Parts: sequence; structure tokens; C-alpha cells
Amino acid sequence: MAQFNHDYDQIANSLQEENHSVDCIHGDLKQTVRAKVISKFRDQKYRILVRSEEHTSELQSPCNLVCRLLLE
Repeated sequence: MAQFNHDYDQIANSLQEENHSVDCIHGDLKQTVRAKVISKFRDQKYRILVRSEEHTSELQSPCNLVCRLLLE
């Protein structure tokens, strides 16, 4: 699973390099970091959230995009 979490980070970094407002959340992050990411997303500090399947399914909104990626 750690490799997949690294992949989520790489996807978010690639989007940032293309000037997208994006962050990433996955199981390797500490709870305090995950809470900050979710808070910033809800406050619209960025518009795209790359996430693993087990996190943040309740965060869909008309202003933001949640990208749920299932990596194999």
C-alpha cells in the first residue's frame, strides 16, 4: 500500500506542476495532517483532492473535485 500512497503524492505533484490547486490524502499521513488537508479543502484553499479509496468520500462539492483513484 505504501507504494500506492507514493503514487497518489506523485499524481498530486504532477497536477501542481501544471498549476492546478491540489492536495492529496492517504493512509500514510498522520491524522493531524489529514485533518488539515480536509479543512483546507473544505475552505476551498485548493480545488482538487487526490485520495485513496478509504478516505474522504463525504467531501464531494460543486466547487471542488475529489479524485478517487484505485491504483493496482
